[in-house]
Amino acid sequence: MNVKTGSQYQWGMTVAILLIAFNLRAPFTAVSPLIEDICTALSLSNVQMGFVTSIPLFAFAVCSPMIPFISQRLGLSWSLCIGLVLFNIGIVIRFYSCIETFMLGTLIIGIGIAFANVLLPSIMKRYYAEKSASMTSLYIFMMGIGAALGSGIVRPIAHMNQLKDVFGVSGWTLALTVCLPVTFLALMLWFPYVKEEQREKCKEKRSNTRGLWRSSFAWQATGFLSFNAFINYALIGWLPMMLHTKGISLDLAGVYHGVMQFAGILPAFFMSIFLEKAKDKRLLSLGASFTTAIGLISLYLFPSMALFWVICIGFGMGAGFVLGMSMLTLRTESVAQAARLSGMAQSIAYFAAASSPIIMSQVYQIDRTWMMNYTLLLLCCIGWAISGFYACKSQVNKSQQQVQCVHAKSN
Repeated sequence: MNVKTGSQYQWGMTVAILLIAFNLRAPFTAVSPLIEDICTALSLSNVQMGFVTSIPLFAFAVCSPMIPFISQRLGLSWSLCIGLVLFNIGIVIRFYSCIETFMLGTLIIGIGIAFANVLLPSIMKRYYAEKSASMTSLYIFMMGIGAALGSGIVRPIAHMNQLKDVFGVSGWTLALTVCLPVTFLALMLWFPYVKEEQREKCKEKRSNTRGLWRSSFAWQATGFLSFNAFINYALIGWLPMMLHTKGISLDLAGVYHGVMQFAGILPAFFMSIFLEKAKDKRLLSLGASFTTAIGLISLYLFPSMALFWVICIGFGMGAGFVLGMSMLTLRTESVAQAARLSGMAQSIAYFAAASSPIIMSQVYQIDRTWMMNYTLLLLCCIGWAISGFYACKSQVNKSQQQVQCVHAKSN
């Protein structure tokens, strides 16, 4: 049966994709609440732990441009299956509590997730062409839920003495494997599509491959995601300290930090409606960047209302991320093109994400007031708005290079 047309297969694929999305952030958000336990157990300094937590982002950035070439040779389903296998292997390796296995496992998990990050927009393009915006919103929503649960349940699990006695390992290593059953189930559900996949052999000219990096639209979409990622990961890393300097306790700042991330999930509920109905999506883009900028300005000037401002910031960034990922499918003409654009955009975006906490810390050393960092983030909002204004136009940019894809007939 053709995967593309069989309703039973379509539902099975949807469940598999949602389970995959659920774990795209959980293995890393789960580390943050356990940093103290991990540093003590592995004798890591805060600087070393900061490096370890950056490994996934650099893995995303380095691997993303290569994944479209792998999927072109092996097919989308095979390539995603490889990513899921790596994902599971990395979690198992990280189970053994020593610094070498912890770093190696984290790296392998990062590479596995990079496959899913890059390939999911192409899968939306191929199998959910008429509902790509809705499915993109849904899987991003599942990413947020998984990230929130991952950071919320690991600490209680790590301190359950009964489990530690049964398995005979450190509580934190056991807690970090909590997502393994879900990732294994996702692999089992996805494996049938490796066999049933309708084969497509994409033949591209070298000029078209190089043309993507010369395409104005490709750079606009890349800029849109990169500015969004820079702001998002800068605040994930430093928002509690920024709030603390405004007189807010660290405990309350930590709560606001969680509220900001939860607010980023909310746009996934309704963005699909606007994405499907709005031909010109520039107002959505400007709205997301404007909401984030207003939240940042107000947070600096009126910190007494910090709860409301962090909700605005999280909401704006979440809406921008949904819109940016949707553009990878809505503004491309083929599955192969969506994969290549996704690889290009996410590679640069994750380099921006990995560097943003470092840049923020260096800027803070200059003025010690966070004012320059607020200014930096506002400048990023302006760059985000400008790139979004051009990337979200209603018609595909003429300079966008097209990828010709020859579809093989199914047996």
